[in-house]
Amino acid sequence: MKTQITLLSVVIVLLTACDPATYVSNKHYFKEDYSISSVNAPSYPFSDEPNETPINISFPKQGEFSLQLSANTCGGQYTASKDGTISFTNTNCTLSCCESDWDHYILTLLRKSTRYEGGEDGPLYLYIDNKNYLTLDIRLDEGFIPSDN
Repeated sequence: MKTQITLLSVVIVLLTACDPATYVSNKHYFKEDYSISSVNAPSYPFSDEPNETPINISFPKQGEFSLQLSANTCGGQYTASKDGTISFTNTNCTLSCCESDWDHYILTLLRKSTRYEGGEDGPLYLYIDNKNYLTLDIRLDEGFIPSDN
């Protein structure tokens, strides 16, 4: 009986000393597949016509992304925090992976992204800075959910 009371006391002390915030992750994981619907990047102008082939991004595993370009697919890692910061790193996307200048342009903007908004039930916005961002719409099997832009 004395052992049970001691054990119960230790458990109570441990539970009251624990700060739940330290055990909750500050990381954010995207659960949807997206299609790039618009590019608003006046500081990074594209000199040619955009490719008509949709560019898609998915997040098959926590911390990993897959990018479907015009003809090829590549991927890498990302980190996103609940505070809205994001970074795309360790991409296996090379210049030879980019079939067109548009592919390379989108990949460059993606790598420059530092902040995100939305993405749960609607469009995902990837911000390079306050003036430059990508809009990604959620993809469904039959297409995508267009944003209101």
